[in-house]
Amino acid sequence: MLLKNAFKLGGIDAQLNFSATPNTRREENELVKGYAAIGAHLFTKSTFEQPEYKDKIFISDPVIEDGQFEKGIFCLPGNHKVLNVRNIEDLKKAGKPLVGIHWVNECRTLKDLGINEDEIEKAPTLDCIFKMIKVGRADWVPLGFHNAAKDLSVSNNGITLVPVKGIKIPLKESRHFIVSKTHPDGEKVFQALQKGIKIMRKNGLSAKLLTQGGFYCPATQNWKTLYSKTTIVSN
Repeated sequence: MLLKNAFKLGGIDAQLNFSATPNTRREENELVKGYAAIGAHLFTKSTFEQPEYKDKIFISDPVIEDGQFEKGIFCLPGNHKVLNVRNIEDLKKAGKPLVGIHWVNECRTLKDLGINEDEIEKAPTLDCIFKMIKVGRADWVPLGFHNAAKDLSVSNNGITLVPVKGIKIPLKESRHFIVSKTHPDGEKVFQALQKGIKIMRKNGLSAKLLTQGGFYCPATQNWKTLYSKTTIVSN
């Protein structure tokens, strides 16, 4: 919905056609090769520090500012050791964390909280994340909140994870859409996107859509935030 509204406000009434990829790294490669015009996910700038990406993509203005994307600590409903976490020290003792293999920002955030990198398990896809939690290869995973379920639980292939009530962690770095420079429509798409993002930020539509999508979760507004020493928070 962010993309659809941004394009319309930017002057393009686009029909969005989605191409499925197994993970975000494959999504990035599809854009670099020009097989798609724009990525559906929001990315951090550090994702594209690799030299092979620099001349192949446009990076939009920030859609989410530094520290505004908050995640919860999710685990199986019966994992009371994780569910009883109340602070950083509890979290460090709660068992093995799990992140996606390309979740650079999440991994950095956990390390800043004092969790050793060799203790962080990694999985190639979201499906694998849920399965690995289910079979006990890891105990918890930082996931974005979703407003769809009253208890904020998330499910995948019959596996349900629930958040630790009362705590959340902010991810550093702003989040952006990325557009392919090698796609024939890349520049036109990028210009419309930039215009649309500015309008949506000004009229409050981006905040409304981000709330509906779970990036801003009213139910967790007063939850305790676990900050690292280097976490950046912008108002």
